[in-house]
Amino acid sequence: MPIILQEYINIHSHSICKKNTTGIINLFAHQFSKELMIEGQYYSIGLHPLHINGKTFSTFEKTISDNINNPQIIALGEAGLDRRYSTDIQLQMTVLEKHSLISERNEMPVILHCVRSYNDLISVRNSANARMPWILHAYYGNIQTTAQLLKHNIYFSFGKNLIHPTDKLIEVINLIPLDRVFFENDEDDLEIETAYDNYSRITGTDISLLKNIIRNNFKECFGIQNVED
Repeated sequence: MPIILQEYINIHSHSICKKNTTGIINLFAHQFSKELMIEGQYYSIGLHPLHINGKTFSTFEKTISDNINNPQIIALGEAGLDRRYSTDIQLQMTVLEKHSLISERNEMPVILHCVRSYNDLISVRNSANARMPWILHAYYGNIQTTAQLLKHNIYFSFGKNLIHPTDKLIEVINLIPLDRVFFENDEDDLEIETAYDNYSRITGTDISLLKNIIRNNFKECFGIQNVED
C-alpha cells in the first residue's frame, strides 16, 4: 500500500491528523487493539519506558510481532529511556534493544522518548549494531549531546519547544542539518503548521522549501519509494 504524503508531516502524535497532514499516531503496545486504528491514518507501536513492568515486558514483543505487517503501522515506538522513572535503566535498555532488533528485522524506524539518557541510548545503538533510523521526539538535548548523536543515523523532532525557544535550543537547531529534522505535536494542543512556521522563523528557512525538505526526510527515513502525493 503506498504512503500518501500530504502537505505537512507530523512525525509523532497522540491524536488524529488533519487532512493536510501525514502523521504517525502513537499506539502503546500494552493497550493495543486493532479497533483503535482508523482508516487513512498511520501508526507506530511500542513499549514506552514508563509502562515497562513484568507483564508488559513479557508480552510487548508478541503484540508488536503479531501486528507489524499491518500496512498502517509504519514505525516502532514510542520506545526509549528515561532516568526519571523508577524502572531499572538496564531493563529499559534491554527493552530498547529489543525494539531495535525488531526495527532492523522489519526495516522500520524507531520513534524514541529519551530523557537524561543520551549516552545510554548511544550505547544501546552501538551494542545492537543498529542501522535503521531512530527519531528522537520532543528533542531537548544540548549542543554537546547533539554533536554526538549526529554521528549516528538519528533524526530530531521538535514541537511545542519551538514556540518560545531558548538560546540553547536555537543553538542546537542551527547545528542540526535540515535533512535530519522533523516536527510533531505529541500530546500538545499544537497545530503542526505552527511548528513549521516557528522553525522557519527561527532559521530563516523559506516555508515552501521547508515543507519539501521534511517530505524528503520522511521518504528517506522510511525508505519510501511507493508514494502518492
